[in-house]
Amino acid sequence: MRSKILILFLFSNFLLSQTPRNLGFENVTVENMVLTWKTINRDYKIEIDSLEKFSDKRSLKIEGKNNLSDDKSDFALVSQRISKKNFVGKELTLKTRIKSKSDFDGVAFPYIKTIDENKKLITIRNSQDKPIKGNTDWQEIVLKIPVSENTEFLDFGVIYKGKGTAWFDNLELFVDGKLLENPFKELTNFEKSSIKKYIYPLKTFDPSEKDNSDLKILKNLVGNSKVVALGESTHGSSEIYKMKDRIIRYLVKNENFDIFSIEAQMQQSYLVENYTNGNSSLKDAMKNLGYWTWRTKEMADLLNWMKDFNNDKKKISFTGFDMQSVSEPIKQLRETFKNEQNLQSKIDKLSLTIQEFLAENKTKRRNYIVTEEQSKTIYPIISELKSKINSSKQLTESEKTWQNQNVRIIEQLLEKSSVNRDKSMAENFIWIKNQNPNSKFILWAHNGHINKDKNRMGGFLDEILKNDYVTFGFAFFDGIYKAYNKNDVGNVTAETPYLGTYEYWLNSLNEPYFILDIRKMKEDKDLKYLLTDFDLRTTGSTKTNNEFSYRNIADDFDYLIFINKSTNSDFNYE
Repeated sequence: MRSKILILFLFSNFLLSQTPRNLGFENVTVENMVLTWKTINRDYKIEIDSLEKFSDKRSLKIEGKNNLSDDKSDFALVSQRISKKNFVGKELTLKTRIKSKSDFDGVAFPYIKTIDENKKLITIRNSQDKPIKGNTDWQEIVLKIPVSENTEFLDFGVIYKGKGTAWFDNLELFVDGKLLENPFKELTNFEKSSIKKYIYPLKTFDPSEKDNSDLKILKNLVGNSKVVALGESTHGSSEIYKMKDRIIRYLVKNENFDIFSIEAQMQQSYLVENYTNGNSSLKDAMKNLGYWTWRTKEMADLLNWMKDFNNDKKKISFTGFDMQSVSEPIKQLRETFKNEQNLQSKIDKLSLTIQEFLAENKTKRRNYIVTEEQSKTIYPIISELKSKINSSKQLTESEKTWQNQNVRIIEQLLEKSSVNRDKSMAENFIWIKNQNPNSKFILWAHNGHINKDKNRMGGFLDEILKNDYVTFGFAFFDGIYKAYNKNDVGNVTAETPYLGTYEYWLNSLNEPYFILDIRKMKEDKDLKYLLTDFDLRTTGSTKTNNEFSYRNIADDFDYLIFINKSTNSDFNYE
């Protein structure tokens, strides 16, 4: 049977959870898509159906293709991956309910498999040899699988290949015959009152607010740390931007923080300081910020405040630490060696080769691989640039340091991957810090970068800076935000948090804005479970089908700032 190939699908980049989620398909997106499940859709239609269901209010509906194909990639997959947790040495049972329509022609079945730490298959169970066919009412399919000691995680879900319509509903997992119940419950009144002991209500997100007495708590929260990282759950929430602006102003004026650093191109960001020092236009400053996420009225308001603040004796400097563009580094290297014609031609050749490299990687969707031929061109020129910089008698030591950093940005781009980008941003921030050893820093980036995961920028910084690094994650409940969607940037309606998300229980506290003291809350044994196995909104600059993914905020952040309602950031900044 051609469907046998389906059990051999590649292990995708799953978001790892500890607990199965949404097994009844009751939680949906605003576009009626299933939440917390990973989907692979090869021209199949996958959606939630509220008319046909086995139980509760909804089921998963998959409509197949008119033409069957022998293509191994031609199938629909809806799946979850969970950690081994307490399952090792036990037997797991997966129960699935499936129904099909008379037009159904193909295979539809559940599966469950165990996987080792190297992502290699250990054991798989499925019902593909007994697939449902034709017009069938709800059928229960039961799969059992042992969880061996070398199991690292488990995958389970449903697979569909064919044409017509099939429904899936009410999946259940049993451990040694005992139902694995939904661990997510509504907060009790006692739990709510207990959590409120660890929150600090905030008056407003408005940065122009004159009364900042509610922010005095920041002195205790930040302590002696010299680097405060402010995150964001999306790149397009006006309220988050404004709240960060308010906090920045307070820290600068009251706690002597004097360098601001943002998730934007490093060299271009330094040019923004020309505006904050009164030496260029706002238009030029916004242009140098580059990516659309920062070219907003909210950011312009912050820049205007910095400019006004710098007219006084105190000073706040504007910097950036990202490395996804080499246009400005190459421009500055050209200017530095403008009198050396031979080197100019080599810089031109370097620039052209890098452009080719970027175009190839975009087209071929490769993970930034420099070909052998490109390496023969790129790296000898880089080596020569380093030699010229370090041996120059015309450049000051400060200028040499800066030009070497320009070269390093080029190297970082050539090394780029999701992990390497975070590592490079951490490296660049440390570079900035080393140039300013007596300064105190405010760092602005997405939650996914500032968090203390070992493979993220925040994890690298936490390892280096230790107690000097303190993090504030951000979350909002609902509303809208700006994001890249369908080839354009526009307003996106946020997915409503469901039971099992941090945002859901934070909103149940009925406080519109507050700081959650995670450090102190972690010490409360009665609330420990609330800081372990929940989902958090993790949308970046692009709209995704599933905005939430498993995170442990106790591992990620020191504090979390909650805002109940989000509106979109404003592009009308002039």
